[in-house]
Amino acid sequence: MPSFFIMLADNVMKQLEYDERGKPMERKVLKATLSARQNNKCAICDQPLTKESELDRSVAHFGYTEDNCRIVHHECHRKAQQEKKFT
Repeated sequence: MPSFFIMLADNVMKQLEYDERGKPMERKVLKATLSARQNNKCAICDQPLTKESELDRSVAHFGYTEDNCRIVHHECHRKAQQEKKFT
């Protein structure tokens, strides 16, 4: 019986993650859309994007939407988070 509750808890956690971040394919499509809109350049440093580029939300609780996100380099994202005192 305990394994049922573990499986149920895992399923609930995954659904909560999807509610917050969207499903992986949705994020992949969003990254491609934003990359094209930004001419394949980082929104912060304006250098060409790499495979490690990330979605950066302007307002976290508004979720991963075209209007609330931009695509940036991993390093640029970390620096921006430090400046905002999020890390």
